[in-house]
Amino acid sequence: MAPRTIDLVAAGPPVDDPYDPAGFAWALAEGFARGGDSVRVAYPRSNGGDDLPTPVPAVAFDGAGAPIGSAESARAAARTIRSEAQFVIRDPLGFGPLGLGHGARRPRIVGVLRSSDRSFLAPGTSKDRPAGVLGRIEAWNARRARRKLGRGAVAEAFRLFADDPDLGPILEREYGVDPERALPTPPPVRRGPPPPSRPDARRALTVPDDVPVVVVVSPPSASPLPSVVAVRDAFVGVRPIFPGVRMVTVGVDGVHGPGISTVAKRDLATFTTALAAADLAVFPGPSASIDAGLVLGLRAGVASITLPGTRLPRELVPAVRAVPTGDPRDLASTITELLADPSGRADLARGGPALAARFDAVRVASSLVAN
Repeated sequence: MAPRTIDLVAAGPPVDDPYDPAGFAWALAEGFARGGDSVRVAYPRSNGGDDLPTPVPAVAFDGAGAPIGSAESARAAARTIRSEAQFVIRDPLGFGPLGLGHGARRPRIVGVLRSSDRSFLAPGTSKDRPAGVLGRIEAWNARRARRKLGRGAVAEAFRLFADDPDLGPILEREYGVDPERALPTPPPVRRGPPPPSRPDARRALTVPDDVPVVVVVSPPSASPLPSVVAVRDAFVGVRPIFPGVRMVTVGVDGVHGPGISTVAKRDLATFTTALAAADLAVFPGPSASIDAGLVLGLRAGVASITLPGTRLPRELVPAVRAVPTGDPRDLASTITELLADPSGRADLARGGPALAARFDAVRVASSLVAN
């Protein structure tokens, strides 16, 4: 297949945290590049600062703002689109049309809808009720303006993709779009660096080679998530059964206790190292989209446990042990069962890499521009 020329509009600059909302767009861009296409990313300049180092060719533009103001961002992004571009990917779709003209030379625009942007797709669902008549009028005008901008963005996209089947009915209700037009697609998850060996990974985390290690991978949070605290409480119940067992919490600070190590850093290399050291990985959620850390865990072939709040597509169920409640006693029972059964852990983890292949960036990118 001949290389394609693809411009991609991302919501933000590149960040090495796989949970970052703009991370899916940058993963797509890397997927296109690895597939041999000519790709360039346009993204809103961060706080008006200098351009940042990027993993693929990129250009920063001014015009970032609130959702209703992102029509200006759309116009600013449109000015960066190359004249030779065959496809323009908007991830996420956002508000306001790019307005790239008409005719044979107009690039095909592909809109990607993320479950994390659900409130933008349905701007009238806010729980906050404005006070006073003037406030309600202003809120009504804002919702109407958002819907108009949303309709413009949807109308110019020749193809729409959604990472959540629930987004189709929202598009139908809010914008009159046939739900079948929002084609399902998994979010792409970047590949980290080559994983270290298990002994090297454990040395990096300062945990012994000969003890069970439970790794807890946390989504972003300014403080310990309640679900992470629940994992800690479960671990307290597990320690007397497995002498020397260690818990390593990655990506969140402030979780302490006997046998617990905390690595607050959030980047692909850190997640990859932690998972290489793990006998068992716990993904406590909550996550607005499919948990990127869980995909990394499946890719690494680690037996994985999820808690309520972690989005778990039906096809991933066979490779994951889902604890149906947030009760630390239920989680402790599951951890105990799996730590005591190495063959059961191996059986649970065996199908993970094949299922994680669905989230490979090259595979996902190719599906967006397939003829």
